[in-house]
Amino acid sequence: MICQVVWEHRSKQGRSQRSIIAAGGRYDSLISILRQIHEGSQCQGCQGAVGISLSLDKLVTTLQADQVKISPVSAVVCSVGTKLMTREKLSLTRDLWAAGVKTYLLDGVQNLEEIQNFCLEMNVNHIIMLKDTDPGSVRIRSWNKDRFHEKKVTQGECVDNMLRLCETHTSLRPEIKSVPFITEVPTINIVFLIGEKLSSAMKRRYESQVLNTILSTIQRLSAKVRVEVIVVNMEGEVIKMLASYIELDSDDQDMSAVIKRFPKHKKMIFRLSEQIQEMKNNKTAATIVLYGTVDNTFKVLL
Repeated sequence: MICQVVWEHRSKQGRSQRSIIAAGGRYDSLISILRQIHEGSQCQGCQGAVGISLSLDKLVTTLQADQVKISPVSAVVCSVGTKLMTREKLSLTRDLWAAGVKTYLLDGVQNLEEIQNFCLEMNVNHIIMLKDTDPGSVRIRSWNKDRFHEKKVTQGECVDNMLRLCETHTSLRPEIKSVPFITEVPTINIVFLIGEKLSSAMKRRYESQVLNTILSTIQRLSAKVRVEVIVVNMEGEVIKMLASYIELDSDDQDMSAVIKRFPKHKKMIFRLSEQIQEMKNNKTAATIVLYGTVDNTFKVLL
């Protein structure tokens, strides 16, 4: 053995451990053994070789875990209404690019839902909309805290506003840290109990957000455990109180105290209780996670 690449990390139990991801050395003795097996070989003299073996599964897993989706543009320029407004969109896009704001021009006329779905799929945080019924003004829709927020400005103010928004978004971007190899994680299923109808793009964005939030906790569980994540539109204090009242070992769940304190969530609490009971009856989950989208609070029910 002449070389060994070792990765130091922490196990699911929090203990420090080492994993060999590559090892190499001389294979002279292996060649000698193979020559003896091959009785008809007429090779004379000593032969030598060196090599290295890579643990590709660990390398691939690490690369996948380290991938961060970064959008090539900061904003999308589009128009809504009955007119294309091509000249206005081109002029605004030119000014934004000249100021250093990377912008994508959406040709044609789309409805707002199509535009927002496009931006969510492309990971674009800002939409700049022009309307034929409102000349001289633009609407800037920015994605923040799980929803779009709209601001109306004049076309002359658009570039300065976008520069400030892009600077703010960059300063708030979380630091990217190295993550450990994820060799085995439990099977995770996400169930949405949200009143509004979610588009496929919005659902994927929520799923990614949920997994990024709970993954470090879920990794501590056995890989054989199935995890059901129930996503609800509730605040953290509601999630915490629900978790303290829910008993998975009991079929009789008394939620009256929770409903009394949070009456506006009465309907959703009943739906949540029914969903948990259904999971228990079907024996689909050994572990249930409650996740609130309002402030990304979650609780694990064991």
